[in-house]
Amino acid sequence: MYKNPFQKPGDIIQENHFLYVRVIAFVCFFGHGLVSLDISPGYQLHYNIFSAVNFFGLDAHFFLRLLAAFDICMAFLFLFNVKLVYIIPVILSYLFMVGLAGGIFYMKKTGGFFGISEFFRRLPWMFTVLFVWFKLKKEKDYFFLLRTGLAFAFIAHGLSSLEFLGLRGGHIELASQIMTSDSATKFVYCSGFSDTVIGLLLITGLFSRWAAAIGCLWLVFIVYLSFLTGLPEGIFRTGFLLICLYVAVDKRCHQWKNSGKSI
Repeated sequence: MYKNPFQKPGDIIQENHFLYVRVIAFVCFFGHGLVSLDISPGYQLHYNIFSAVNFFGLDAHFFLRLLAAFDICMAFLFLFNVKLVYIIPVILSYLFMVGLAGGIFYMKKTGGFFGISEFFRRLPWMFTVLFVWFKLKKEKDYFFLLRTGLAFAFIAHGLSSLEFLGLRGGHIELASQIMTSDSATKFVYCSGFSDTVIGLLLITGLFSRWAAAIGCLWLVFIVYLSFLTGLPEGIFRTGFLLICLYVAVDKRCHQWKNSGKSI
């Protein structure tokens, strides 16, 4: 069937949503794996998180390279749709453990309670992977998963920027690429409110498409700062931008299950 070569990009994305979301998974896992290869400043955070749960005294550098190999392998399995229905349960377990490690790292670093925000950071990955799994299992309702995962991403970054059950050091490091340390600290604190509001709008469905559209503009800036920090960080956070773009263009992400009614 003939297709208009000037078809709206949003329509093209929606028609090829399964490939698009697999590309998102590829970008996230590939970027995360590159960070664990110690080729960017973000490696220190991975090292610190692993050290917080390294109860058996393993060689952290060697083990992180193993995790990098796993991440990069998973990235290509998603890209080429290789046995995903079988490996997704393993990936979900892996992501849960990564989130748990982040929470334990927060607890050891601050002496506070479990870092809910640190665990929330990993939920966008998990919901994206669940999206792929639901699609493979031919479930009827799964588009809301992308909006939900994106909501947790904004909530996690918002609360962390406010120093509430999360760490904001990485946020300040990003902002410091283009402003002084003091200005970056104030900027990150203020952005904590906006991120949290966007996340709450997304998770409740109230003006969620508008929230996603605004989130895209914000994430373009974050991705730019990430690439200034390091190539792996920029690649990794591009995944979140791609999720946000899809949520902004596809109204199915904003519908009640089974009803077709937008929320």
